Amino acid sequence: MNFRILPNAKIINVESGSENTIAYDNLTVCQTGLKQRHFLSMCTMVKNVDKCIPSWLQYHKYMGVEHVYIYDNAVNESNSSSLITSLREFINSGFVTVVPWRHTKSPSKTYLEIQIAHENDCLWRHRHDSLWMIKTDVDEYIQPMDPKRPKITDYLRDPKLYTLGGIRIQNWFFGRPLKSTTRNGTIIERNLWRSKLPTIPNTGHDKNILRPINVHYFKIHAIKLGSGHKTLDPVSELRMVHYRGDNPRHRSFKLPPFNVKDTTMVQIWKAVLKDKEGLNTTTIPMLLDYEI
Repeated sequence: MNFRILPNAKIINVESGSENTIAYDNLTVCQTGLKQRHFLSMCTMVKNVDKCIPSWLQYHKYMGVEHVYIYDNAVNESNSSSLITSLREFINSGFVTVVPWRHTKSPSKTYLEIQIAHENDCLWRHRHDSLWMIKTDVDEYIQPMDPKRPKITDYLRDPKLYTLGGIRIQNWFFGRPLKSTTRNGTIIERNLWRSKLPTIPNTGHDKNILRPINVHYFKIHAIKLGSGHKTLDPVSELRMVHYRGDNPRHRSFKLPPFNVKDTTMVQIWKAVLKDKEGLNTTTIPMLLDYEI
């Protein structure tokens, strides 16, 4: 594999949290000429959270995601896991590819390093067949905020964005008040409240929709080597709805108070269910019960 900087390549500074990294703009790497297969794909790594995944898949399929790559960190030595059975419907339909990722943390290898490895493996494998790729966890849902642009793909079609390394989506925690009664239903239906404000940008909570061809090294929340990014407005464009409190693997995570009722995700979920039932829902209800 040969790497080269084109004569007109520029080195620019990209702000990434509290540190600055060097990124290459207009840098071509390994152009193989493979045909693009997906306008928008999605990639994540999971471990023993099978029940959280179906609604996450249904939601993002409705939002325009064409294929999902799930790296399964729960596989054992015989490469078997319950995930294949849990997601059989999605796999058989061609919507999901499960990648066995049997790496375990050790004194010389942290879980964070395992996660970073899967992210970059997915980006490099699909840099030529996915125009855009969402990188989130299964308790994170990307919500369009502009009623005139109801799908995620509506925010990605401007050719001016194609030179970027990615679109950064600001995090907004959703949950329920401490003394409230737990509702039945999906993670969306159980959590009708959110924090008053989103988390501060560039503090380790944002996630990204990446242009794989323009990203050469990625780390959880930020592009470390690649083209620049654009952060979208979480009120008027896209926000990441984060149901961290319902993630069984992160019970001790400190969360803000949930004191603003927000049922907009439930309205979208109803549209998702109608679409799944074959009613061909093409519009999302206007956002109601929304405060700022």
